[in-house]
Amino acid sequence: MNDLVNLKGPWSPIKRAPMLRFTVPLLVGVVIGLFLPMSLRHAAWALAVQTVLTIVLLFLPTAMKDRWRRGLAICIWSIVFGLVWTSLRRPGSTADHLVHTTDLKGPWVLRVEHVNGVKEHLIRADVAVLAQVVGDSLQQRDGLAMVTLMRGAEAQHVLAGDIVVVDAPVEVIDRTSDPGGFDRKAWAATRGISHELFAGAADWRVVGHQAKWTMLFTDMRDGIARWLAGSDLEVPERALVKALVLGQRDELDGDQRGAFVRSGTIHVLAVSGMHVGLIYAILTFMAGAGGERTKARWLRGLLILLALWCYAGLTGASPSVLRATVMFSLFTLSNMLSQRTEHLNSLFAAALVLVLWEPTMLLQASFQLSFLAVLGIILFYKPLESLWSTDSWLLAKVWSLAIVSIAAQLFTTPLSLYLFKAFPVWFLPANIVVVTAAGFAVYGGVALIALYKIPVIGALLTLAMTILLKFVGITTSFFANLPLAYPALRVDGVQAILLYVLVSVVGLWLICGWKWIRPVALVGCLAFLSTWINGMNERDHQASFAVYDTRDQLCASLVEGRQWTVLTSEEEVANDPYLRTRIQRHQAAEGLEEPALLPQAALYDTLLVEAGPSLAAHGLWRSEHFAVAILDKHLDVGPRPDGSLYDVLIVTGISWVGPEDMERIASLAQRVVLAPDLKWNVRNKLNEFCTARKLAVHDIRESGAFRLEG
Repeated sequence: MNDLVNLKGPWSPIKRAPMLRFTVPLLVGVVIGLFLPMSLRHAAWALAVQTVLTIVLLFLPTAMKDRWRRGLAICIWSIVFGLVWTSLRRPGSTADHLVHTTDLKGPWVLRVEHVNGVKEHLIRADVAVLAQVVGDSLQQRDGLAMVTLMRGAEAQHVLAGDIVVVDAPVEVIDRTSDPGGFDRKAWAATRGISHELFAGAADWRVVGHQAKWTMLFTDMRDGIARWLAGSDLEVPERALVKALVLGQRDELDGDQRGAFVRSGTIHVLAVSGMHVGLIYAILTFMAGAGGERTKARWLRGLLILLALWCYAGLTGASPSVLRATVMFSLFTLSNMLSQRTEHLNSLFAAALVLVLWEPTMLLQASFQLSFLAVLGIILFYKPLESLWSTDSWLLAKVWSLAIVSIAAQLFTTPLSLYLFKAFPVWFLPANIVVVTAAGFAVYGGVALIALYKIPVIGALLTLAMTILLKFVGITTSFFANLPLAYPALRVDGVQAILLYVLVSVVGLWLICGWKWIRPVALVGCLAFLSTWINGMNERDHQASFAVYDTRDQLCASLVEGRQWTVLTSEEEVANDPYLRTRIQRHQAAEGLEEPALLPQAALYDTLLVEAGPSLAAHGLWRSEHFAVAILDKHLDVGPRPDGSLYDVLIVTGISWVGPEDMERIASLAQRVVLAPDLKWNVRNKLNEFCTARKLAVHDIRESGAFRLEG
């Protein structure tokens, strides 16, 4: 009982964080609303009833032993409120939303929310749908979409806030990703987006502009980019400065990105909490000389708030930057009010503000990882730091950096393993070196932007930044190329939850010193190992067939256990880096061995060709679980000897198809896959025929990859 009252005991952070006790149940309600949507009417009635019950409990006299009922009532009210708020803010909650629109033809009136990328021939952006042109009138519409705009000879451009008219149909994002590939549909859904548009250079134009607060910094941001382009920095180092300071990664090449991913330091390139924290730290240090008088605190706080939000605007106010800016703004406000800053309270207050602003943000991996990283640092930094001490200033700093990295990784690793199926083994030494260097690079980048035109000083800053950033590049490449730098580790949802249980149990052991919790940790460890072994056994018996989402060639894979065969040649893999990446991602995602390659020409052989766990001959490709037929102009595939249908029939390499051909196709297989190399007229005919015959058909060009589990 004394421990519950003591604000300095092991539970003191929770006791001093009322926002945690309110935010957690509200987040539970948001999650329920996102995954189990409830009608707004029913949710509103539930909130009204719960509000009355809560008010009654709060105002009725209550004995000390029964005060828990008030807390329970407030907790339930928070859950119901989160459910109602999500119902209000959920995409599709309005009658004018795109999901309720049957006619998706253009033209459309759109407002550019965020420009995601600008290349020589195209622009990618997120847009808000304002209206649809129907006849001579505008019909109000609602929703978000992703848009790809082709650029003409005049190199058209758009800015956030521009009003654009686009004469192109809206399409639902339903493209299937390759095994282990980037799931564009799921990624868009986490941002409340389910539709997209593609427009040619002549099919769109800017007709107006709505001001956004970030526009105040557009000229400055573009000017800085031009200044950097005019500096003496080489392209790789200039790309790193733009990524570290401005959040612009357009000049980074694939090797640079890959090195940061494999070394576990990719977070350095995303302008986010770390960068805002560095800016906050230097501002706090520089403004700390004003004393603790009320006026000094308020003046210092206002200057820090102004600088933080200016930096957010300068970097484009991405969600990750806004999250960190909101959190450090709450820290600053707390200091201005001369109250003790409880970081846990500020973190959950920031989460509350951001989720109320956009509930779907809770589904974004970037939000989850950044929130968990900060939570891990808040909870584990001091307990881990106390495990070892030294009188050496240098060793103390190195230990401090190591503890920050370990604390962040403790809470992000289970989710990272679940999402990315791999782990950067050398993250600790890499982060100690790279994060330290990146901190100096952020400060140096700001100084370079401000001072590089000044004679001598600018040259010295450029030289120093070049050396520093070359060191960063060499370091990330070194750790990325070490043995076992980025091994594949597959963790499912249950295993990720068990890992979080283990981390939490160890945390309680460190923070509270409870020895009795050790058996709980042992049970959790055994449960994790049990599910891990079971998952490995399941992977040994997996079977799947896939046709990759390539643009102009057929490439398919057939998996049996951990062995697999890919329908392609060594030459095609060597000459096509995109195809090679697809195969590598598939291998890493499912823990497969090196694939056996089966050139398509081998299908023309009349003798059986063995490739991995499969056999092929004369257009037939089969394994223990699958029988696949491939039909092209050189192959005349017949029915199976036992009269059963093929699991899949792939149509490729033909330029014409007649009624007899289509009838034969329908008699051969349960499913038809149209390869990406087919002409549009052949694809249209086969799509129409299969649809009319109610035969399952999958067009790679239109629908993405084809996937079939055994």
